[in-house]
Amino acid sequence: RYGASAVVNNNFIRLTPDRQSHRGWLWNVNAVAFPDWTATVRFRVSGQGRTLFGDGLAFWFTQDAYHKDGPLHGYSDEYTGFGILFDTFRNTESGHVHKDVSLLVNDGNKVTSDGLVLHDGEPVGCDGDFRFHEGRDDFHIATAKSAAKISYRDGKVSIDLDLRGTGDWVTCIDSEPIELPAGWDA
Repeated sequence: RYGASAVVNNNFIRLTPDRQSHRGWLWNVNAVAFPDWTATVRFRVSGQGRTLFGDGLAFWFTQDAYHKDGPLHGYSDEYTGFGILFDTFRNTESGHVHKDVSLLVNDGNKVTSDGLVLHDGEPVGCDGDFRFHEGRDDFHIATAKSAAKISYRDGKVSIDLDLRGTGDWVTCIDSEPIELPAGWDA
């Protein structure tokens, strides 16, 4: 299922147009039937603006069967599961150090950024230059792409990134076991 500003085309899905304050979503309504899994997501965050374009996106793995709209990168801040935020906009109201890619975990009892996973007081994640400016001379739609391998194994989340679609993968997140209620992923 998809909604809000999302448009499904033959070869790609555009979650939002290149305009400010838009949201779009794509949601798999089929439960993942495996305790351990890996998903490879290929994406492009881009726009024609020189400073503000393509804020980011999020990958959610929750116990919700359907998308629930909300303030947390277009999703509800009340969920059980985890989210990977790909966020290139450095919000001034954030009280923490910004990471372009970060891990959020919620056991169903937290709200918004309370679920940000920290290690020694810092967000678990990394910086990654995955935003493309369409006005650059070297921009080409066929080569401007990024990818993320998101794995969930033995209660741990790991993220590897290929920021420029070259096949050069770097580890961004390799979490400790995340704390979620028993049966949350059933």
